[in-house]
Formats: sequence, structure tokens, C-alpha cells
Amino acid sequence: MQAQSTQDFLQSLRQIMQLTDETEIKSELASACERLQQLEYQTKILKMSAYEKRKFNNEYIMMQQNLAKVRQVKIPRKVFSFNTRKLIKQQEIQKIDAEEEVQYVDSRIIRNLQNQTIDLTKNYNDLTPELLQNKDVNIQNLENCVVILPNIETVYISNLKNCQVTSQKISSAFHVENATNCVFTVSAHQLRIHNCFQTTFVIEAGSAPIIEKCSELIFKKRDENGIRFFQEENKWKQIRDFSWLKNAHSPNFEVVE
Repeated sequence: MQAQSTQDFLQSLRQIMQLTDETEIKSELASACERLQQLEYQTKILKMSAYEKRKFNNEYIMMQQNLAKVRQVKIPRKVFSFNTRKLIKQQEIQKIDAEEEVQYVDSRIIRNLQNQTIDLTKNYNDLTPELLQNKDVNIQNLENCVVILPNIETVYISNLKNCQVTSQKISSAFHVENATNCVFTVSAHQLRIHNCFQTTFVIEAGSAPIIEKCSELIFKKRDENGIRFFQEENKWKQIRDFSWLKNAHSPNFEVVE
């Protein structure tokens, strides 16, 4: 990655820090996410030395973390807490140590369950649809479960087996890793899928879904009585496989019309 790309991205974050209109802020943050995806994809198709790859990875992590911090400052949410509590100065976005991690700190975590139906469109333990609306949810370590999600901001899913997950509108991103023999029926602006196997995605996508280190995936269009959660083009079948850089179709997924 050229240094100019990094500097341009950081400059765009500084500009977001100056904005006050929430709609404009969310739009610019979504555009920043898109730019990160494009940078990652462009780098995947380039031939780079081991040193260049390490340099890119460090810069990419730094940009991801700066983006997360800007989002936390401009659209505060309790779901995230950074190891360092210092907020970003508006005049300058500071580079973050690549070892710094984002941690989940509140109760919007569903984890370590088997053989259950978790319907978050209704009251579930101390979670209510009102509490979850336009917030983030983290789902971890489920087996043989059914999960129903209301309108939320972002979903982070990891370590699911033999599960079904259905969502209403996910206004930002849907992240899933380490899912096996699952069915996800989701509408999200972005979908990032890692280390998933023998899994079906019935989706409405505002941007091209990205998969990596996956196999035996099936993608279908979400079309329930013509209901759409997003106005823009549904890019459900424009799959990008970062583990398959040849011109031929990736063998890791199938699109079912």
C-alpha cells in the first residue's frame, strides 16, 4: 500500500470528525468502510513481497482501528470500549498500537448456548427490542440454535454450528466467522464472511459480499414477498472471494438464482 493511500484515508477521518449532521456522518463512515474494502481487495490482487505484506497489514489494522474510534466518538455506543480511554483529538487522529484490541463491555452478547431459540424481536432476558434497535450485537459459540434479530446496527458472529440466524435490517455490517452448516437470512449494507463452511446465505446486500477462507457456501437472494430493507441495488450475487484471485469463478461458493 502506498503511504499516500493511508494519509488520504486518515485525512478523510479527520474531515468526518468535523461533521455535525448525523446522517452525513453515517454516510461518510459507510464510504470509509467501502474504501477500506477496496484497498484490501486491491492489495490481494497485487504481488507483494513479505515485507510489503507486513507493512500493509500494519497500516490496514491502524486504519481499521482509527475508523472504529472515529465512529465511537461521532456515534457513541456503549458496546465498545478501547483499552486506551483517550479520545481522538479533532485536529489530529493518532496512530494506534496494532496490538490494541476492541472489547465488548455490555450485555448485548449472546453466547455459549445450545438447542435454544433466541428471539430478540421480543424480550429476551434483560434485552428488549427497544434496547437493541440500531445497536450492535455479538453472537458467540452457539450450536443447534435459532436466532431472530430486530433492526440493529452491526452484527458480529463467531463459532456457530447447525444454527439458523434471521435478521431484519442490519444498517451497517454483518460479520461472521467460523460458521458450519448454518443458514443466515440477513439484510445488511456490508457482509464479511470468514472461515465458514457448508453454510447458506439468503441475503440482501448493499455492497458486494466478501468471503475469505471459506468453502461450500451457497448464496441466494432474499426476496420475501418483495419486501426490501434497502433502496439501493441488491448486490447479493456479486461475491468477492479474497482466497480466489483467478479470473475463473471461485469453487468456494455457489450462487443459486
